[in-house]
Amino acid sequence: MENLDYMQVANDPKLWLVTIPIIAVVVIQAILYVRNGLSHAKEADLSKEECKKAFKVGIVSSIGPSFGVVTVMLSMIAILGTPVTWQRLSMVGNAQQEMLMAEIGAGLYNTQVGRPGYGLEQFTASMWMQTLHGINWLIAVLLLLHRMEKVKVRVAKKDAYILPIVGSAALAGVIAMLGATQAKSSNGNAIALLIAALSMVVFTKLGDKYKSFRKLKEYGVGFSMLIAMVLTRLIMGPK
Repeated sequence: MENLDYMQVANDPKLWLVTIPIIAVVVIQAILYVRNGLSHAKEADLSKEECKKAFKVGIVSSIGPSFGVVTVMLSMIAILGTPVTWQRLSMVGNAQQEMLMAEIGAGLYNTQVGRPGYGLEQFTASMWMQTLHGINWLIAVLLLLHRMEKVKVRVAKKDAYILPIVGSAALAGVIAMLGATQAKSSNGNAIALLIAALSMVVFTKLGDKYKSFRKLKEYGVGFSMLIAMVLTRLIMGPK
């Protein structure tokens, strides 16, 4: 087992026996959700045409954010294997968080995902961190979700803007922590982070100022990551 390459395990067809049922559950949930929404459309005074239009808008709107997920997903497949990537992203969908958990697991052994020293034990630790991270969210939703509406109403009565501010600050903190963790590991990562951040600012400013560029805000995350990868490679040069 010591000489076994962890990617042999990560891409083992047996892992699909665990992955496929999980993906199937997510697909079934999505189908049931859509059916339930359509069955209650009349209660909200929505016609079938309005429902179809809403679905089309939702599908188009999801393309932009998906670019960022797809980019990270390709990296996850390369270093964590296809079955694990499908399994984790079908349940969570937050590729950045999943990569962060994998890095934390590798960090327990003083290494990084895909780097020298990252073997079967480190891969197992990464998987456990991703799993525990997912369980954490499930427990939080189970215990707190039904109580948060009361908290939301009470807070909104005092300050209607505090909840969006807190939510935005929390998201910014998570992204900054992930970016800083990656940036300090190498000069290339630091350059990529800086280019991606500047690109995102440019896309946002253009979208706010010009109507013709407004769609760029939706695709900004994916485009910024691609620009950062290409320019960083050009700057750093081939290794």
